[in-house]
Amino acid sequence: MGTTLTPPKADKTAQVQRSVSFSAKHILVPAFFLLLLAIGLAVYKDYGLTWDDLAQVEIGELNFKYVFQGDPALLSLKNRYYGPLFEMFLYAVTRGMPDRQLFLTRHLLTFAAFYVGVIFLYLLAKKITQSWQAGLLAALLLAATPSIFAHAFYNSKDIPFLTAFILAVFTLIRCLDHAAYCNIFLHALASAVLIALRAPGILIFGLTLGLMGLYLVFHPGLQRRRGWFARMLLYAAVTGGLVVLFWPVLWHDPASEFFNALQQMSKFPWDGGTVLYRGSFVDAQALPWHYIPVWILITIPLPYLALAMVGGLKAGFAFLLRAGKILAPEKRNFLILAAWLILPVLAVILFRSVLYDGWRQMFFVYPPLVILAAQGAMALFAVRFPKIPTKWLKAIAGLLVAAALVEPLFFMVRYHPHENVYFNRLGGKDMARVKRHYELDYWGLSYKQGLEHLLENDRSENLKIYVFNRPGRINALILPEEQRKRLVYVDKPEEATYFLTNYRWHPQPYDYPDEIYAIRVGNASILSIFRLKP
Repeated sequence: MGTTLTPPKADKTAQVQRSVSFSAKHILVPAFFLLLLAIGLAVYKDYGLTWDDLAQVEIGELNFKYVFQGDPALLSLKNRYYGPLFEMFLYAVTRGMPDRQLFLTRHLLTFAAFYVGVIFLYLLAKKITQSWQAGLLAALLLAATPSIFAHAFYNSKDIPFLTAFILAVFTLIRCLDHAAYCNIFLHALASAVLIALRAPGILIFGLTLGLMGLYLVFHPGLQRRRGWFARMLLYAAVTGGLVVLFWPVLWHDPASEFFNALQQMSKFPWDGGTVLYRGSFVDAQALPWHYIPVWILITIPLPYLALAMVGGLKAGFAFLLRAGKILAPEKRNFLILAAWLILPVLAVILFRSVLYDGWRQMFFVYPPLVILAAQGAMALFAVRFPKIPTKWLKAIAGLLVAAALVEPLFFMVRYHPHENVYFNRLGGKDMARVKRHYELDYWGLSYKQGLEHLLENDRSENLKIYVFNRPGRINALILPEEQRKRLVYVDKPEEATYFLTNYRWHPQPYDYPDEIYAIRVGNASILSIFRLKP
Protein backbone atom coordinates (compact mmCIF):
# COMPACT_ATOMS: atom_id res chain seq x y z
CA MET A 1 0.00 0.00 0.00
CA GLY A 2 1.13 3.55 -0.72
CA THR A 3 1.93 6.00 1.99
CA THR A 4 -0.17 9.14 2.36
CA LEU A 5 1.89 12.20 3.27
CA THR A 6 0.17 14.78 5.46
CA PRO A 7 1.41 18.33 4.97
CA PRO A 8 2.86 19.91 8.07
CA LYS A 9 0.54 22.16 10.04
CA ALA A 10 2.71 25.20 9.24
CA ASP A 11 2.24 24.60 5.50
CA LYS A 12 -1.53 24.45 5.94
CA THR A 13 -1.47 27.70 7.89
CA ALA A 14 0.57 29.39 5.17
CA GLN A 15 -1.83 28.16 2.50
CA VAL A 16 -4.81 29.51 4.44
CA GLN A 17 -3.08 32.89 4.90
CA ARG A 18 -2.31 33.10 1.18
CA SER A 19 -5.89 32.21 0.31
CA VAL A 20 -7.28 34.85 2.68
CA SER A 21 -4.84 37.45 1.32
CA PHE A 22 -5.82 36.57 -2.26
CA SER A 23 -9.51 36.94 -1.45
CA ALA A 24 -9.01 40.21 0.41
CA LYS A 25 -6.99 41.67 -2.45
CA HIS A 26 -9.64 40.86 -5.02
CA ILE A 27 -12.34 42.44 -2.86
CA LEU A 28 -10.66 45.46 -1.26
CA VAL A 29 -8.72 46.78 -4.24
CA PRO A 30 -11.67 46.91 -6.69
CA ALA A 31 -13.94 48.17 -3.90
CA PHE A 32 -11.60 51.08 -3.15
CA PHE A 33 -11.28 52.16 -6.77
CA LEU A 34 -15.00 51.80 -7.44
CA LEU A 35 -15.75 53.87 -4.34
CA LEU A 36 -13.27 56.57 -5.35
CA LEU A 37 -14.77 56.70 -8.84
CA ALA A 38 -18.30 56.93 -7.45
CA ILE A 39 -17.31 59.77 -5.12
CA GLY A 40 -15.63 61.65 -7.95
CA LEU A 41 -18.67 61.33 -10.20
CA ALA A 42 -20.92 62.45 -7.36
CA VAL A 43 -19.02 65.60 -6.35
CA TYR A 44 -17.23 66.97 -9.44
CA LYS A 45 -19.96 69.57 -10.00
CA ASP A 46 -19.46 71.05 -6.53
CA TYR A 47 -16.22 72.94 -7.14
CA GLY A 48 -15.85 76.50 -8.30
CA LEU A 49 -13.48 78.22 -10.68
CA THR A 50 -10.08 79.75 -9.97
CA TRP A 51 -7.99 82.75 -10.94
CA ASP A 52 -6.28 80.61 -13.59
CA ASP A 53 -9.16 78.85 -15.33
CA LEU A 54 -9.58 81.31 -18.21
CA ALA A 55 -5.81 81.47 -18.74
CA GLN A 56 -5.65 77.67 -18.89
CA VAL A 57 -8.44 77.54 -21.46
CA GLU A 58 -6.54 80.13 -23.50
CA ILE A 59 -3.34 78.06 -23.36
CA GLY A 60 -5.17 75.05 -24.72
CA GLU A 61 -6.99 77.05 -27.38
CA LEU A 62 -3.96 78.90 -28.79
CA ASN A 63 -1.81 75.76 -28.86
CA PHE A 64 -4.61 73.86 -30.59
CA LYS A 65 -5.08 76.61 -33.18
CA TYR A 66 -1.32 76.88 -33.73
CA VAL A 67 -1.12 73.15 -34.46
CA PHE A 68 -4.23 72.68 -36.56
CA GLN A 69 -4.84 76.14 -38.04
CA GLY A 70 -1.39 77.71 -38.16
CA ASP A 71 -2.50 80.63 -35.96
CA PRO A 72 0.71 82.34 -34.71
CA ALA A 73 -0.98 84.03 -31.72
CA LEU A 74 0.59 81.39 -29.46
CA LEU A 75 4.08 82.78 -30.03
CA SER A 76 3.18 86.10 -28.38
CA LEU A 77 1.22 84.61 -25.45
CA LYS A 78 2.69 85.40 -22.04
CA ASN A 79 1.94 81.85 -20.83
CA ARG A 80 3.22 80.13 -23.98
CA TYR A 81 5.82 78.13 -22.04
CA TYR A 82 3.28 76.39 -19.86
CA GLY A 83 3.22 72.75 -20.91
CA PRO A 84 0.17 72.55 -23.19
CA LEU A 85 -0.45 68.83 -23.59
CA PHE A 86 -3.32 68.34 -21.14
CA GLU A 87 -4.83 71.75 -21.92
CA MET A 88 -4.89 70.94 -25.64
CA PHE A 89 -6.71 67.71 -24.82
CA LEU A 90 -9.24 69.57 -22.65
CA TYR A 91 -9.81 72.20 -25.33
CA ALA A 92 -10.26 69.56 -28.03
CA VAL A 93 -12.96 67.85 -25.94
CA THR A 94 -14.78 70.96 -24.71
CA ARG A 95 -14.57 73.46 -27.58
CA GLY A 96 -17.96 74.71 -28.61
CA MET A 97 -19.59 73.78 -25.31
CA PRO A 98 -21.57 76.36 -23.30
CA ASP A 99 -19.55 77.80 -20.43
CA ARG A 100 -21.10 75.75 -17.62
CA GLN A 101 -20.82 72.47 -19.48
CA LEU A 102 -17.27 73.34 -20.56
CA PHE A 103 -16.00 73.90 -17.02
CA LEU A 104 -17.87 70.97 -15.52
CA THR A 105 -16.37 68.73 -18.20
CA ARG A 106 -12.92 70.11 -17.44
CA HIS A 107 -13.44 69.25 -13.77
CA LEU A 108 -14.54 65.73 -14.63
CA LEU A 109 -11.58 65.12 -16.96
CA THR A 110 -9.13 66.56 -14.44
CA PHE A 111 -10.49 64.13 -11.86
CA ALA A 112 -10.10 61.34 -14.44
CA ALA A 113 -6.40 62.27 -14.72
CA PHE A 114 -6.09 62.09 -10.93
CA TYR A 115 -7.91 58.76 -10.85
CA VAL A 116 -5.40 57.30 -13.29
CA GLY A 117 -2.64 58.61 -11.03
CA VAL A 118 -4.11 56.86 -7.99
CA ILE A 119 -4.26 53.59 -9.93
CA PHE A 120 -0.63 53.84 -10.99
CA LEU A 121 0.43 54.87 -7.49
CA TYR A 122 -1.11 51.63 -6.26
CA LEU A 123 0.83 49.68 -8.89
CA LEU A 124 4.05 51.58 -8.18
CA ALA A 125 3.85 51.23 -4.40
CA LYS A 126 2.96 47.54 -4.74
CA LYS A 127 5.98 47.03 -6.99
CA ILE A 128 8.37 48.86 -4.66
CA THR A 129 7.12 47.26 -1.43
CA GLN A 130 6.17 43.86 -2.86
CA SER A 131 2.90 44.22 -0.94
CA TRP A 132 -0.54 44.88 -2.37
CA GLN A 133 -1.65 46.07 1.08
CA ALA A 134 1.04 48.77 1.08
CA GLY A 135 0.08 49.71 -2.47
CA LEU A 136 -3.56 50.08 -1.53
CA LEU A 137 -2.72 52.11 1.57
CA ALA A 138 -0.52 54.47 -0.47
CA ALA A 139 -3.38 55.01 -2.92
CA LEU A 140 -5.80 55.60 -0.04
CA LEU A 141 -3.48 58.13 1.63
CA LEU A 142 -3.13 60.08 -1.62
CA ALA A 143 -6.90 60.20 -2.19
CA ALA A 144 -7.56 61.00 1.49
CA THR A 145 -5.26 64.03 1.58
CA PRO A 146 -7.77 66.90 1.74
CA SER A 147 -5.91 69.53 -0.30
CA ILE A 148 -4.86 67.04 -2.99
CA PHE A 149 -8.41 65.67 -3.30
CA ALA A 150 -9.86 69.15 -3.82
CA HIS A 151 -7.26 70.10 -6.43
CA ALA A 152 -8.02 66.83 -8.23
CA PHE A 153 -11.11 68.47 -9.73
CA TYR A 154 -10.04 71.96 -10.76
CA ASN A 155 -6.24 72.08 -10.95
CA SER A 156 -5.53 71.15 -14.56
CA LYS A 157 -1.86 72.15 -14.20
CA ASP A 158 -0.47 70.35 -11.18
CA ILE A 159 -2.71 67.26 -10.90
CA PRO A 160 -1.99 65.90 -14.42
CA PHE A 161 1.69 66.57 -13.74
CA LEU A 162 1.50 64.59 -10.49
CA THR A 163 -0.11 61.68 -12.34
CA ALA A 164 2.42 61.83 -15.16
CA PHE A 165 5.29 61.76 -12.67
CA ILE A 166 3.89 58.63 -11.03
CA LEU A 167 3.56 56.99 -14.44
CA ALA A 168 7.09 58.04 -15.47
CA VAL A 169 8.64 56.57 -12.30
CA PHE A 170 6.61 53.39 -12.76
CA THR A 171 7.89 52.96 -16.32
CA LEU A 172 11.43 53.86 -15.18
CA ILE A 173 11.50 51.01 -12.68
CA ARG A 174 10.01 48.64 -15.26
CA CYS A 175 12.67 49.44 -17.84
CA LEU A 176 15.47 49.12 -15.25
CA ASP A 177 14.11 45.72 -14.18
CA HIS A 178 13.55 44.52 -17.74
CA ALA A 179 15.52 46.61 -20.20
CA ALA A 180 13.66 45.49 -23.30
CA TYR A 181 13.55 48.11 -26.03
CA CYS A 182 9.75 48.29 -25.79
CA ASN A 183 10.05 49.25 -22.10
CA ILE A 184 12.66 51.87 -22.96
CA PHE A 185 10.31 53.34 -25.55
CA LEU A 186 7.34 53.35 -23.14
CA HIS A 187 9.43 55.13 -20.53
CA ALA A 188 10.60 57.67 -23.13
CA LEU A 189 6.96 58.29 -24.05
CA ALA A 190 6.00 58.75 -20.37
CA SER A 191 8.99 61.08 -19.84
CA ALA A 192 8.06 63.19 -22.87
CA VAL A 193 4.46 63.52 -21.71
CA LEU A 194 5.71 64.58 -18.28
CA ILE A 195 8.05 67.24 -19.66
CA ALA A 196 5.40 68.50 -22.09
CA LEU A 197 3.05 69.01 -19.15
CA ARG A 198 5.53 71.11 -17.16
CA ALA A 199 9.19 71.91 -17.76
CA PRO A 200 10.35 70.68 -14.29
CA GLY A 201 9.58 67.20 -15.58
CA ILE A 202 13.12 67.35 -16.97
CA LEU A 203 14.09 65.84 -13.60
CA ILE A 204 12.96 62.40 -14.83
CA PHE A 205 15.27 62.74 -17.85
CA GLY A 206 18.30 63.38 -15.66
CA LEU A 207 17.32 60.69 -13.15
CA THR A 208 16.87 58.10 -15.90
CA LEU A 209 20.19 58.82 -17.60
CA GLY A 210 21.94 58.87 -14.22
CA LEU A 211 20.61 55.43 -13.26
CA MET A 212 21.28 54.01 -16.72
CA GLY A 213 24.81 55.39 -16.41
CA LEU A 214 25.25 53.46 -13.14
CA TYR A 215 24.08 50.28 -14.85
CA LEU A 216 26.53 51.02 -17.65
CA VAL A 217 29.42 51.36 -15.18
CA PHE A 218 28.64 48.54 -12.78
CA HIS A 219 27.41 45.84 -15.14
CA PRO A 220 30.12 43.27 -15.85
CA GLY A 221 30.86 42.37 -19.41
CA LEU A 222 31.54 44.55 -22.43
CA GLN A 223 28.45 43.34 -24.27
CA ARG A 224 26.12 44.31 -21.40
CA ARG A 225 27.73 47.75 -21.16
CA ARG A 226 27.29 48.34 -24.88
CA GLY A 227 23.65 47.33 -24.50
CA TRP A 228 23.06 49.91 -21.77
CA PHE A 229 24.84 52.58 -23.77
CA ALA A 230 22.58 51.87 -26.75
CA ARG A 231 19.55 52.08 -24.48
CA MET A 232 20.69 55.44 -23.11
CA LEU A 233 21.01 56.82 -26.62
CA LEU A 234 17.62 55.45 -27.62
CA TYR A 235 15.93 56.88 -24.55
CA ALA A 236 17.51 60.32 -24.99
CA ALA A 237 16.68 60.50 -28.69
CA VAL A 238 13.08 59.30 -28.40
CA THR A 239 12.35 61.48 -25.36
CA GLY A 240 13.81 64.59 -26.99
CA GLY A 241 11.93 64.03 -30.22
CA LEU A 242 8.61 63.42 -28.50
CA VAL A 243 8.99 66.46 -26.23
CA VAL A 244 9.32 68.66 -29.30
CA LEU A 245 6.37 66.91 -30.94
CA PHE A 246 4.13 67.37 -27.87
CA TRP A 247 5.12 71.01 -27.20
CA PRO A 248 4.21 73.22 -30.20
CA VAL A 249 6.01 76.37 -29.03
CA LEU A 250 9.30 74.47 -29.45
CA TRP A 251 8.73 73.64 -33.10
CA HIS A 252 10.36 76.71 -34.64
CA ASP A 253 13.46 76.66 -32.38
CA PRO A 254 13.56 73.64 -30.04
CA ALA A 255 16.80 74.25 -28.15
CA SER A 256 16.48 77.96 -27.36
CA GLU A 257 12.75 77.82 -26.68
CA PHE A 258 13.15 74.91 -24.26
CA PHE A 259 15.89 76.85 -22.48
CA ASN A 260 13.52 79.82 -22.30
CA ALA A 261 10.83 77.58 -20.84
CA LEU A 262 13.15 76.29 -18.12
CA GLN A 263 14.29 79.81 -17.33
CA GLN A 264 10.74 81.16 -17.05
CA MET A 265 9.53 78.27 -14.93
CA SER A 266 12.40 78.75 -12.47
CA LYS A 267 11.63 82.47 -12.16
CA PHE A 268 8.00 82.75 -13.18
CA PRO A 269 6.97 86.41 -13.69
CA TRP A 270 3.97 86.30 -11.36
CA ASP A 271 1.93 89.50 -11.18
CA GLY A 272 0.54 88.92 -7.69
CA GLY A 273 3.40 90.62 -5.87
CA THR A 274 3.23 89.43 -2.27
CA VAL A 275 2.05 86.33 -0.43
CA LEU A 276 0.84 85.97 3.15
CA TYR A 277 3.37 83.75 4.88
CA ARG A 278 3.66 83.23 8.64
CA GLY A 279 1.68 86.36 9.35
CA SER A 280 3.58 88.74 7.06
CA PHE A 281 3.25 89.71 3.41
CA VAL A 282 6.40 88.54 1.64
CA ASP A 283 7.57 89.39 -1.88
CA ALA A 284 7.06 86.29 -4.05
CA GLN A 285 10.36 87.10 -5.76
CA ALA A 286 12.23 86.82 -2.45
CA LEU A 287 10.70 83.93 -0.52
CA PRO A 288 12.65 82.45 2.41
CA TRP A 289 14.25 79.05 1.80
CA HIS A 290 11.82 77.30 4.14
CA TYR A 291 8.66 78.39 2.28
CA ILE A 292 7.97 75.03 0.58
CA PRO A 293 9.06 72.78 3.48
CA VAL A 294 6.80 74.73 5.86
CA TRP A 295 3.79 74.57 3.52
CA ILE A 296 4.29 70.81 3.14
CA LEU A 297 4.52 70.34 6.91
CA ILE A 298 1.39 72.37 7.73
CA THR A 299 -0.99 71.02 5.07
CA ILE A 300 -0.39 67.26 5.21
CA PRO A 301 -2.19 65.36 8.00
CA LEU A 302 0.24 64.87 10.88
CA PRO A 303 -0.32 61.09 11.14
CA TYR A 304 0.69 60.76 7.47
CA LEU A 305 3.90 62.65 8.19
CA ALA A 306 4.58 60.44 11.21
CA LEU A 307 4.10 57.27 9.16
CA ALA A 308 6.33 58.68 6.41
CA MET A 309 9.05 59.37 8.99
CA VAL A 310 8.84 55.79 10.24
CA GLY A 311 8.92 54.43 6.71
CA GLY A 312 11.74 56.75 5.67
CA LEU A 313 13.89 55.76 8.66
CA LYS A 314 13.23 52.07 8.10
CA ALA A 315 14.03 52.29 4.38
CA GLY A 316 17.05 54.52 5.02
CA PHE A 317 18.58 52.17 7.57
CA ALA A 318 17.90 49.21 5.28
CA PHE A 319 19.66 51.07 2.46
CA LEU A 320 22.72 51.72 4.61
CA LEU A 321 22.93 48.40 6.47
CA ARG A 322 21.64 45.83 4.02
CA ALA A 323 24.33 43.96 2.15
CA GLY A 324 24.29 43.97 -1.62
CA LYS A 325 25.02 46.21 -4.55
CA ILE A 326 23.63 49.73 -4.76
CA LEU A 327 21.65 48.76 -7.86
CA ALA A 328 19.85 45.90 -6.13
CA PRO A 329 16.14 46.66 -6.62
CA GLU A 330 15.45 47.51 -2.96
CA LYS A 331 18.34 49.99 -2.74
CA ARG A 332 17.80 51.42 -6.20
CA ASN A 333 14.11 52.03 -5.55
CA PHE A 334 14.91 53.85 -2.31
CA LEU A 335 17.32 56.07 -4.24
CA ILE A 336 14.57 56.86 -6.75
CA LEU A 337 12.07 57.75 -4.02
CA ALA A 338 14.63 59.91 -2.19
CA ALA A 339 15.60 61.76 -5.37
CA TRP A 340 11.96 62.26 -6.34
CA LEU A 341 11.11 63.71 -2.94
CA ILE A 342 14.21 65.75 -2.13
CA LEU A 343 15.81 67.01 -5.36
CA PRO A 344 12.88 69.19 -6.56
CA VAL A 345 12.61 70.86 -3.15
CA LEU A 346 16.35 71.52 -3.11
CA ALA A 347 16.16 72.93 -6.65
CA VAL A 348 13.40 75.37 -5.64
CA ILE A 349 15.48 76.50 -2.67
CA LEU A 350 18.75 76.83 -4.60
CA PHE A 351 17.26 78.57 -7.64
CA ARG A 352 14.96 80.74 -5.46
CA SER A 353 11.98 79.91 -7.65
CA VAL A 354 8.90 82.11 -7.55
CA LEU A 355 6.04 80.31 -5.80
CA TYR A 356 2.86 81.61 -4.24
CA ASP A 357 0.01 80.77 -1.88
CA GLY A 358 1.05 77.22 -1.08
CA TRP A 359 2.89 74.28 -2.57
CA ARG A 360 0.57 73.15 -5.36
CA GLN A 361 3.40 73.56 -7.90
CA MET A 362 5.25 70.90 -5.88
CA PHE A 363 2.42 68.38 -5.46
CA PHE A 364 4.41 65.98 -7.63
CA VAL A 365 6.83 65.31 -4.73
CA TYR A 366 3.99 63.97 -2.58
CA PRO A 367 3.67 60.41 -4.02
CA PRO A 368 7.07 59.24 -2.70
CA LEU A 369 6.08 60.54 0.71
CA VAL A 370 2.87 58.51 0.78
CA ILE A 371 4.78 55.42 -0.41
CA LEU A 372 7.14 55.89 2.55
CA ALA A 373 4.09 56.38 4.80
CA ALA A 374 2.67 53.08 3.56
CA GLN A 375 6.02 51.44 4.31
CA GLY A 376 5.86 52.97 7.77
CA ALA A 377 2.42 51.45 8.31
CA MET A 378 3.70 48.05 7.19
CA ALA A 379 6.54 48.41 9.70
CA LEU A 380 3.93 48.83 12.45
CA PHE A 381 2.25 45.61 11.38
CA ALA A 382 5.61 43.84 11.54
CA VAL A 383 6.34 44.84 15.16
CA ARG A 384 6.71 41.87 17.51
CA PHE A 385 6.99 41.77 21.32
CA PRO A 386 7.59 38.74 23.52
CA LYS A 387 4.54 37.44 25.38
CA ILE A 388 2.11 39.58 23.34
CA PRO A 389 0.13 37.61 20.75
CA THR A 390 0.88 38.61 17.17
CA LYS A 391 -2.81 39.04 16.35
CA TRP A 392 -3.13 41.62 19.15
CA LEU A 393 -0.17 43.57 17.84
CA LYS A 394 -1.60 43.55 14.32
CA ALA A 395 -4.96 44.69 15.65
CA ILE A 396 -3.29 47.60 17.45
CA ALA A 397 -1.37 48.51 14.30
CA GLY A 398 -4.60 48.39 12.30
CA LEU A 399 -6.31 50.69 14.78
CA LEU A 400 -3.41 53.17 14.62
CA VAL A 401 -3.51 53.28 10.81
CA ALA A 402 -7.29 53.65 10.82
CA ALA A 403 -7.01 56.43 13.39
CA ALA A 404 -4.57 58.25 11.10
CA LEU A 405 -7.36 58.55 8.51
CA VAL A 406 -10.14 59.72 10.83
CA GLU A 407 -9.30 63.42 11.13
CA PRO A 408 -8.56 64.15 7.44
CA LEU A 409 -11.59 62.16 6.26
CA PHE A 410 -13.82 63.94 8.78
CA PHE A 411 -12.53 67.30 7.54
CA MET A 412 -13.19 66.33 3.93
CA VAL A 413 -16.78 65.33 4.66
CA ARG A 414 -17.52 68.17 7.08
CA TYR A 415 -16.19 71.00 4.91
CA HIS A 416 -16.75 69.71 1.38
CA PRO A 417 -16.15 71.22 -1.18
CA HIS A 418 -13.57 73.34 0.63
CA GLU A 419 -11.04 70.60 1.37
CA ASN A 420 -8.40 72.87 -0.16
CA VAL A 421 -8.17 74.96 3.04
CA TYR A 422 -7.03 72.05 5.22
CA PHE A 423 -4.26 72.80 7.72
CA ASN A 424 -2.92 70.63 10.51
CA ARG A 425 -2.06 71.81 14.02
CA LEU A 426 1.38 72.97 12.94
CA GLY A 427 -0.32 75.70 10.93
CA GLY A 428 -2.07 77.11 13.99
CA LYS A 429 -4.09 76.08 17.03
CA ASP A 430 -7.32 76.92 15.19
CA MET A 431 -8.40 78.18 11.79
CA ALA A 432 -8.75 81.78 12.95
CA ARG A 433 -5.04 81.80 13.77
CA VAL A 434 -4.21 80.03 10.50
CA LYS A 435 -6.13 82.71 8.61
CA ARG A 436 -3.97 85.44 10.12
CA HIS A 437 -0.80 83.67 8.98
CA TYR A 438 -1.60 82.01 5.63
CA GLU A 439 -4.00 82.44 2.73
CA LEU A 440 -7.02 80.13 2.87
CA ASP A 441 -9.21 80.10 -0.26
CA TYR A 442 -6.62 82.04 -2.27
CA TRP A 443 -7.92 80.73 -5.62
CA GLY A 444 -11.43 82.01 -4.97
CA LEU A 445 -13.37 78.76 -5.41
CA SER A 446 -15.82 79.59 -2.63
CA TYR A 447 -17.29 82.41 -4.73
CA LYS A 448 -19.36 79.73 -6.47
CA GLN A 449 -21.23 78.88 -3.27
CA GLY A 450 -21.54 82.58 -2.42
CA LEU A 451 -23.13 83.43 -5.76
CA GLU A 452 -25.45 80.42 -5.53
CA HIS A 453 -26.58 81.53 -2.07
CA LEU A 454 -27.38 85.04 -3.28
CA LEU A 455 -29.30 83.83 -6.32
CA GLU A 456 -31.32 81.41 -4.22
CA ASN A 457 -32.17 83.81 -1.41
CA ASP A 458 -32.69 87.11 -3.25
CA ARG A 459 -35.30 86.74 -5.98
CA SER A 460 -34.69 90.20 -7.44
CA GLU A 461 -34.47 90.32 -11.21
CA ASN A 462 -31.01 91.95 -11.01
CA LEU A 463 -28.47 91.64 -8.20
CA LYS A 464 -25.88 94.39 -8.10
CA ILE A 465 -22.72 92.92 -6.61
CA TYR A 466 -19.18 94.06 -5.99
CA VAL A 467 -16.50 91.38 -5.63
CA PHE A 468 -13.11 91.74 -4.01
CA ASN A 469 -11.18 90.06 -6.84
CA ARG A 470 -11.49 88.44 -10.24
CA PRO A 471 -12.63 84.91 -9.24
CA GLY A 472 -15.87 86.50 -8.05
CA ARG A 473 -16.61 87.28 -11.69
CA ILE A 474 -15.11 84.12 -13.17
CA ASN A 475 -17.29 81.85 -11.02
CA ALA A 476 -20.41 83.19 -12.71
CA LEU A 477 -19.36 81.14 -15.75
CA ILE A 478 -20.06 77.84 -14.00
CA LEU A 479 -23.61 78.87 -13.04
CA PRO A 480 -26.67 78.06 -15.18
CA GLU A 481 -27.18 80.70 -17.87
CA GLU A 482 -30.55 81.89 -16.54
CA GLN A 483 -29.02 82.53 -13.12
CA ARG A 484 -25.90 84.19 -14.43
CA LYS A 485 -27.98 86.78 -16.29
CA ARG A 486 -29.34 88.09 -12.99
CA LEU A 487 -25.87 89.08 -11.75
CA VAL A 488 -24.85 92.67 -12.38
CA TYR A 489 -21.21 93.30 -11.51
CA VAL A 490 -20.30 96.86 -10.55
CA ASP A 491 -16.89 98.45 -10.15
CA LYS A 492 -17.48 100.37 -6.91
CA PRO A 493 -18.93 99.26 -3.57
CA GLU A 494 -21.11 102.36 -3.50
CA GLU A 495 -23.01 101.06 -6.53
CA ALA A 496 -23.56 97.56 -5.14
CA THR A 497 -26.22 95.92 -3.03
CA TYR A 498 -23.88 93.11 -1.97
CA PHE A 499 -20.14 92.75 -1.41
CA LEU A 500 -18.48 89.33 -1.75
CA THR A 501 -14.94 88.60 -0.58
CA ASN A 502 -12.69 85.57 -0.19
CA TYR A 503 -10.23 87.52 2.02
CA ARG A 504 -7.33 87.21 -0.42
CA TRP A 505 -4.59 89.60 0.78
CA HIS A 506 -7.05 90.67 3.51
CA PRO A 507 -6.82 88.37 6.55
CA GLN A 508 -8.36 90.94 8.90
CA PRO A 509 -12.15 91.34 9.35
CA TYR A 510 -14.15 93.90 7.38
CA ASP A 511 -15.99 96.82 8.97
CA TYR A 512 -19.27 96.19 7.14
CA PRO A 513 -21.90 95.46 9.82
CA ASP A 514 -24.44 93.43 7.83
CA GLU A 515 -22.87 90.05 7.06
CA ILE A 516 -25.68 87.95 5.64
CA TYR A 517 -23.73 84.82 4.71
CA ALA A 518 -20.35 83.26 5.42
CA ILE A 519 -18.63 80.02 4.56
CA ARG A 520 -16.75 79.01 7.67
CA VAL A 521 -14.09 76.36 8.08
CA GLY A 522 -13.59 75.85 11.77
CA ASN A 523 -13.77 79.30 13.33
CA ALA A 524 -12.58 81.20 10.23
CA SER A 525 -14.60 82.67 7.37
CA ILE A 526 -13.20 81.88 3.94
CA LEU A 527 -15.94 83.80 2.15
CA SER A 528 -18.36 86.49 3.34
CA ILE A 529 -21.29 88.33 1.80
CA PHE A 530 -22.17 91.74 3.17
CA ARG A 531 -25.36 93.63 2.41
CA LEU A 532 -24.42 97.20 1.53
CA LYS A 533 -27.92 98.52 0.81
CA PRO A 534 -31.38 97.51 2.04
